[in-house]
Amino acid sequence: MTQIYVKLKPLGMNNRVLQSIEDVTNPLLNSINEKCSRVRAAFAPVVDASFLDQYTIIGKSGEAKKISLPRDLVIWEE
Repeated sequence: MTQIYVKLKPLGMNNRVLQSIEDVTNPLLNSINEKCSRVRAAFAPVVDASFLDQYTIIGKSGEAKKISLPRDLVIWEE
């Protein structure tokens, strides 16, 4: 899991980052739902409501989360 974050975190991993990853991936905590709500709140004012579910993380509490953006619109660069 941390391999992605290492690429995104040029200053390296620290205990705070590792704890955040642990919290957001722990199904017994509400951390992921809080983060998803913040992301959605940030997108809502700038993305048309008809596209909001495609560009934000969706999924019921306790269930798998996903971003339903069509994969042909995703560009992965390394």
